[in-house]
Formats: sequence, C-alpha cells, structure tokens
Amino acid sequence: MATVAVTPLIEALRGIPEFADLKEDQLQWFASNSEDLHFATGDLVVESGAPADRLIVILAGGLQGARRTGGGMYIVGAGTITGMLPFSRMTVFPSNIRATAPTRLAAMHKDRFEEMFRRIPDIQPRLVGLLTDRVREATRADQQLEKLAALGKLSAGLAHELNNPASAVRRSAAGLREALATLRDANFALCREDLTDEVLEHLAEIENDVAARMSGSPVMDALERSDREDRITAWLEKHGVEKPWELAPALVEAEADDDCLDKLSARFPGKTLQFALRRMSATIEVANFRIGQSDQRIHLHGPVRREGNRPARRSGEHADHAAPRSEEWHQRAERIR
Repeated sequence: MATVAVTPLIEALRGIPEFADLKEDQLQWFASNSEDLHFATGDLVVESGAPADRLIVILAGGLQGARRTGGGMYIVGAGTITGMLPFSRMTVFPSNIRATAPTRLAAMHKDRFEEMFRRIPDIQPRLVGLLTDRVREATRADQQLEKLAALGKLSAGLAHELNNPASAVRRSAAGLREALATLRDANFALCREDLTDEVLEHLAEIENDVAARMSGSPVMDALERSDREDRITAWLEKHGVEKPWELAPALVEAEADDDCLDKLSARFPGKTLQFALRRMSATIEVANFRIGQSDQRIHLHGPVRREGNRPARRSGEHADHAAPRSEEWHQRAERIR
C-alpha cells in the first residue's frame, strides 16, 4: 500500500502557498499547535454532521465529499486549505469526507485561531481571502444549478406544449387569426384602389383555384422549396414588395413563377401589386389550415366590398381537381390582362 513520505511537518507546511513566506518561528508555532494526520486511500476523514471545528491543510493526497446542494462530488488536492476557515458560519461538515489517495493533513482546532492571528498576522487576510473565494464559488455553483433547473422546467414545459393536442389547436388558431387579419387588411387596401370589378373577380378566381387544388400538389423537398422561395423573394424585392419573405412561402406553395408574377404586376401597378400578392398569400395560408382529420379547407374569404357600400361579391366555389400547374396560373393572369 502506498504511503506518504514522512517529512518534518514544518517542512511540509512550507510547501503550501499561504505558508511559504512565513518566518521560521511562525511555522514552528503553527506546526506545534496542529495535528499531523495520515490516511490511507478510502479512509473516512470527516463524518457527516461532525462539528466543523478544525482548519485542515492538505499536505499530500486529496479529499472527496458530496456537494451540499445539487448533488455531485467535490475533490480537493494537496496544497488546499479547507475545513473550518476563520469567520466562516459553517457549524457542521455537510457530508462524509474520504481520502482519495494516501493523504497527510495538518489540522488545527478553531480555539487556536485568535492566538494564530496574534502570532502570524499575515495569515488572517490570506485565510479570509480563501473564505471569500469559497463563498463566491458556492454562490456561482448555486446560480448555475438554478439556471439548469429553470432550463429543465422550460424544456419540460415546451415538450408538454408541443405534445399537447390542445396546445397545437391554440397555435393553429393563432396562426389562422393572423392570416385572416392579413387577408382583411389586404382586402380593404384593394378596395381603396381604382380597380375594375373584372380584375378583382379574376384575382379571386385565381386564389380559389390555387387554394382548392393545393391538396394534390406534389411534395417538394426542403432544398427545392428553399431555392424557389429565394427566387420569388428576389422577384418581390425587385418589384418593391415589402417584407417579401412573408409572402414567398405561400407563393411557392401555389407554384407561382416569375412569368406569371410578371403578368400580375402588369395589371397591379405600384402598391396594388403588394396588396394583391398579400391577399393571395393570406388566402393560401388560410386554405392550408385543416379542421380535425378531414381534408376540408376553410372557405377562402368573405365578400369583397367596394367603396361607396356597393354590393359584396363572393368568389366561386372551389372544386376537387388535380393540382394546378404554372400554366394554369399563366392562363388566369392572361385573363386579367
């Protein structure tokens, strides 16, 4: 069994940073008033609940114990001063402390502290500094544990929300409300523009045809969808459409391309293009919301009112046909022109 080399205690103490520059008579006093203790690997050094009445200097080896809060272990090695430090409010040792290797300690009872400060004045601020570091480290560990606990609660709550059908319904309802609000605002904006009834009717037909047939549209992989969204976003930016990234996903879903968008822009100049595309995008988003497990889609939008309280118009009913292709977009756009 490995053992610690026995050297005079005063010589072993000089190897500790806090004692290295002390005078010979000061080291001699500290050594003569301390116990020179030796432990084998695994030996119990301090029992949990024992009075915290000793300052411990680890001259060789190391100690291990359980942390007071949060679980886990702490390990201290040779050169460390631990145990009961001056001015500490610790009253008992919180856990069993065992030797991690053949270990040698110098232990001084707290009753000797006042005399130690008189005989070795330089030692007091050094030990107070160690106590401050220990408090700071314990506070940091507690804060880290609090953050981890909060993160755990947040993760659990998020997992619950994601797996909770009722939460999914609430999220869908919130998205639907936002899409309907966008649709309503775009409708009002178009009503204030000088557009003919024919133009508005054909725009509504395009929207309904696209939305009604989206369920049969081919599924795009993520890379293809991203490329199409980038192309449409670039087109929208070029034509001065605000927040194009909000409109691009729905237009990709409807299989729009630059050619058909060019035809629409010819009929909806200036800001009217933005209003028309925003209404079309919102219409597609609304149509994407499903109710229950059925494949029914929410009706696209209510009557479009013109200024002067003219009668409302409702766009045509959508039919269950095959998915629209870009050429159908072109045909509809040509009719607008």
